[in-house]
Amino acid sequence: MTTNSDHQSLVIAIKNLPPLSKNNIRIINTVNNPDVDVDELVAVLSSCPVLVARLLGLANSSYFGRTTPITDLKVAIIQVLGFNLVKSLALSIALNIEFDTKACPEFDAEFYWNFILTQAFLAQKLASKHSDESLSATRVYSTALMTEIGILAAVFVWPKEMNAVFSTCEKNLDCINEHINLRFGMNYYELGYLLLRRWHLPEIYSRPLKALASNSRDAEDAMLVLLLRLGRKLTQQLFAGEIDDLTLYSQELNRFSWTEQSFSEVLQDLEMRKAEIQELAAIITG
Repeated sequence: MTTNSDHQSLVIAIKNLPPLSKNNIRIINTVNNPDVDVDELVAVLSSCPVLVARLLGLANSSYFGRTTPITDLKVAIIQVLGFNLVKSLALSIALNIEFDTKACPEFDAEFYWNFILTQAFLAQKLASKHSDESLSATRVYSTALMTEIGILAAVFVWPKEMNAVFSTCEKNLDCINEHINLRFGMNYYELGYLLLRRWHLPEIYSRPLKALASNSRDAEDAMLVLLLRLGRKLTQQLFAGEIDDLTLYSQELNRFSWTEQSFSEVLQDLEMRKAEIQELAAIITG
């Protein structure tokens, strides 16, 4: 059971996390600049060799089906990854680099990123037929990559306690969220919100997390929040092998202009790419 001191200790720990490195601040500011060109993006990303290595690893992965190796980041961006995808993935990798999770051996980083990438893929697909301005492909994908970042924060701040949580819950995110809430008096969306505020990331990322934390349905980004909730539910069911009947989601799918039949084709495509997404997750975690 959580106590007030537990809650305050966690809030203080998150607020006292070291600031982002100057290099990562520059990277984050650059990927969030809508006017940045490819040469400037390459120059900034190249300041982090680990980031470049992982982006090149992604470009050469089976997910993108390259037959010849790519060793130049600019070529990787132009010919394979695409400008917006690189910006989204660079943001995730840069934040991942900030956290050393080795002190929590029960935390499965590859599973975490596999789940996140799958969720982002589904969220982006869900948004693709909707005309709402808040549901642009880039924003949806980037925000979906951020939604579970509170887990990383908890693992980093409280590795021993989180190790016990993972031992109990294994890979059940609802169970993990419940135990984090019981232990610290807040769910991991709220932790993620505090983290993104601590690191001064743009509100386009932190606002949806705040709405998810409070389960608000009247948020400024209401459609985006609904989409993120649906993407998470579908991802959970997919990972649990329990997504045979899409009629359970028909009303929610219809809100984003999908039918059960048309979205089942998305899931079939995703199933065929499962191994490739797992490869991407392995590359992101290094």
